[in-house]
Formats: sequence, structure tokens, C-alpha cells
Amino acid sequence: MAVNWYYARGGENFGPFSASQLKELAASGQIGRGDTVWKEGMTRGVPAARVQHLFADAPAAAPPEPPVAAAPPGPSAPEPAEAPAAVPAPPEPAAALAAAGPAEPEKPHGPGSSSAALGARQPKPREKKVISVTGGTISSQDGAVVKFRKKCLRCGYMDTSMTTMPIPNGHLRVNFFCPKCKKNQQTEVHGVG
Repeated sequence: MAVNWYYARGGENFGPFSASQLKELAASGQIGRGDTVWKEGMTRGVPAARVQHLFADAPAAAPPEPPVAAAPPGPSAPEPAEAPAAVPAPPEPAAALAAAGPAEPEKPHGPGSSSAALGARQPKPREKKVISVTGGTISSQDGAVVKFRKKCLRCGYMDTSMTTMPIPNGHLRVNFFCPKCKKNQQTEVHGVG
């Protein structure tokens, strides 16, 4: 049973072709190294430069070119294409073309591709939390910053200003001057996260 090959250029799909016909198209320049090529049964196409023995002047290890985003034809019939001129082709190992496939897994390209589309989600940063404030009262916290008011532990004076700071891991001491006691005081914030 012969394997049918297809190629895509400029958003159009062409095929089916036999392995020898595909090689003839490449030799005549109708298939470029950047065009996408696939055979029946493949889920994605590969750049033509990566198909072994497709180009006669191909170096032993051609540098990979960026794949062109083109999907193989679905269950519908492929679009008709002009029949290539019958040019005798030198004998070639059809098994090498039939076994050609991507050397490494293809990655999705284009605006719709993302790591979320692959099922891999970026871990959400762990929210931090203030569990206690000594010498102050918490007004609000959102997992990243805390707002609190400083309070003197000696006289009970509550500072009228609001302090906003990132939630620390562990203990953090903040100094403030109590105008009632006329002394420097400390507010200790204990955060986890």
C-alpha cells in the first residue's frame, strides 16, 4: 500500500502525492524548504527541510526552519491540484521518505497557542497573610500588601496615618514616634506565605 503525501504552501493544501512525486515537486522547486509536508496518519506537518532525502542537495544535518502553521486535511476530500509533469526520477529509498516524521515533538504556533492550551498551567503565586500585629491593628490585606495603623503599647495612642507595606515572611518591626509618650515605639508584623 502506497503512502499518500501532502504539502501546504500559502495557506493552500496540495496532494495526495506518492513519495517519488513529492521528491519531483521538491526538485522542480514547487515545494520549498519552508513549506509544510505531511503524510497520511500524521497529526501535524513538518517543514519540508526536515524530511530526509526530499531535496537532492540537502546537507547531512540541515538546520531546522520554523514550522509553518498548517493543518493536514480533515475527513473532507483534499482540494484538487494540477498533476505534476511526468519526469523520470532517480531511484530513491522510498522507505526513508515513508519513515520521515518529526525529529522532535512539534510545538503549537500562532495566536491561539499557549502553555494553558497544552494543559500546563503556571503555578499561581502563593498568597501571603499577616497573622498578627503587635502594637497596631490591621485595616486590610490582599495577599500581597497589608494596611495597618500603629498603636502605642504604653499609652494606647492610635496613629492617625495608615501604613501600607508588602506582607513579610516572618517578623518585621516598624518604628514610629508616639506623640503622647514622646518615645519611639515599635509595631511588629508577623506574616506567613
